[in-house]
Amino acid sequence: MRRFLVHLFLLLSLASPVTLAACVAPIYQYGDGTFIENLLALPSGNILLSTFGSGNLVSIDPNARNPTPRNVAKLSTATGLTAIAELPGNLYAVGAGVHTEFGFANNSMALFVVKVTGHQPTGAVVASIPVPGTSMMNGLAALPRRPFTVLSADSIGGRLLRINTLTHQVDVAWTDPAIGSGGNMNIPLGINGLKIRGKWLYLACKRLSPTD
Repeated sequence: MRRFLVHLFLLLSLASPVTLAACVAPIYQYGDGTFIENLLALPSGNILLSTFGSGNLVSIDPNARNPTPRNVAKLSTATGLTAIAELPGNLYAVGAGVHTEFGFANNSMALFVVKVTGHQPTGAVVASIPVPGTSMMNGLAALPRRPFTVLSADSIGGRLLRINTLTHQVDVAWTDPAIGSGGNMNIPLGINGLKIRGKWLYLACKRLSPTD
């Protein structure tokens, strides 16, 4: 997959009853074109990061004088990570596998459950759930009423996967060719992220973009 030079930005908002001002400043810049796939703010204020170029879950302290990525946990044989979702009890679900161009090796993908604690975060892998028959887990979101169950998008196969992190059951919640790659060999992705808000699931889909 093409690798992009990615900047992380910290948005600092200064609010008053009548005005809202914002200042944007870089936190850290990778010097090697690392592709940052996902990030999530921890209760400590640190930022949890996943990248396509490493099997390490990483954190950055945006308030440090010289913010530097720190390894939180190594996810076994994974060479790239995808999305992150927060679970109850300081647990985080992370998609991972053996990264290839625009995807992952088939049957290499798994959902890891990592316990992350501390002001300078440290992590321990508490579960690894195989997700067979998929080459991409693009986006993760925990169900509000079942917070230990997450949805993830197989954006190549056009499936919405449902994974129970307690029972380790994996099944297909929904499938539709419109959310898959559609044979696009240039950027073979359909769903490119998902979010749950209230009772609605929102999907970002490259194939359904108005610019297509």
